[in-house]
Amino acid sequence: MTEQERFALHNKLTETIGSEVANTLMEHLPPLAWDQIATKEDLRLLNRELTAKLDSRFGALDGRFGALDGRFGALDGQLGALRTEMKGVRYEMDAQGAALRGEMSELRGDLHTDVSKLRSEVSSDIGSLRSEMSEFRTEISSDIGSLRSEMSEFRTDINSDVSGLRSDMTEFRTDMTTEFSQFRSEFDGKLGQIDRRFGQLEERISDKISAAQRANMAVGVGMMLSIWLSIAAF
Repeated sequence: MTEQERFALHNKLTETIGSEVANTLMEHLPPLAWDQIATKEDLRLLNRELTAKLDSRFGALDGRFGALDGRFGALDGQLGALRTEMKGVRYEMDAQGAALRGEMSELRGDLHTDVSKLRSEVSSDIGSLRSEMSEFRTEISSDIGSLRSEMSEFRTDINSDVSGLRSDMTEFRTDMTTEFSQFRSEFDGKLGQIDRRFGQLEERISDKISAAQRANMAVGVGMMLSIWLSIAAF
């Protein structure tokens, strides 16, 4: 039955028997077609099929769990053997550890003895080194004293040499001043002579220039007269 058919039936029942009775009657009608409604027999068949499928699935799971139980049994055996081997290894490690502890104790004793010997040797070496350092310090002090006395003598010699050098420099400066004064006087005399000679040379040059100018003027005047006479004759 379609929705349109249900709606038409509801309207017809409402007109015939009233709305309340029509609603009650429509509620008791199935929502689907009768061929789509499952019966108790259909439910029994479905239950049998589901039971058979579940039984087959659970059987397969039981087989798998059995295989897993076998594997876990094998693992338990292997773990037991491994535990036994680990116990043996632990016993061996304990024995080797005890032997190693004994060797370490012996090595510690030997090392302590060697360290004590080395400490005594180092102490003796340090004592001898201190005595040598004391002797060396005494020698250095004496050498420094002699070096100081030599330095004092050298300083005295240097001071005397510097004093003599200063006196020599003073005498040299005096001599240089005297000689420079003489050289300056001689140089001034020579400059005076040179100035006089330049004055005489300038006078001679001036005289010669004056004579040349006069000659040039005479020649010019003669040329002018000759030109004028030529023009007059023409």
